Amino acid sequence: MIHALLVILALLILAPLLSWLPLSAMAALLLMVAWNMSEAHKVINLLRHAPKDDIVVMLMCMSLTVLFDMVIAISVGIVLASLLFMRRIARMTHLAPVNVEVPDDVLVLRVIGPLFFAAAEGLFNDLETRIAGKRIVVLKWDAVPVLDAGGLDAFQRFVNKLPEGCELRVSNLEFQPLRTLARAGVKPLPGRLSFYPDRQAALADL
Repeated sequence: MIHALLVILALLILAPLLSWLPLSAMAALLLMVAWNMSEAHKVINLLRHAPKDDIVVMLMCMSLTVLFDMVIAISVGIVLASLLFMRRIARMTHLAPVNVEVPDDVLVLRVIGPLFFAAAEGLFNDLETRIAGKRIVVLKWDAVPVLDAGGLDAFQRFVNKLPEGCELRVSNLEFQPLRTLARAGVKPLPGRLSFYPDRQAALADL
């Protein structure tokens, strides 16, 4: 605040006198201002402790700022950061076994993580490799906070490709995935797809 007031006073009152200052002195002043604005200590701390992906984004943004301008650097940085974030979230989505005694032809798994376009396709492809010879597949969705259009499409294609005689039972649906399925008109299909409030209900009539 004090610096801003001094600059305003200098521009309004001392402008004629400032013209007498040597350019070398002004250049040194600008270098100090630029150094303080760069927050070099934060950059050094990031280089030492931040994940490699974040370091790459930061260095690329810095390079683009120098080579082109800040608008391009910020735009590229936002896109890269978004892609890296989606990749990290996609890696969080996976299938986990559920410790429960069931017959050999029954598979019980828990889906963990958001089912969005970057993760759902890989998850259901993985699930396809596990259901051979299974009569019932129970998927517990209590750890699925989000189901988007891409995840919905992957889910529907998986249901359509279920082997003959294999039934998919989905349990423990959270509100958002349940609402998405309802809006899409996804309904139980006798002997193929059914929904249950919890895992116990899904396993009750084996």
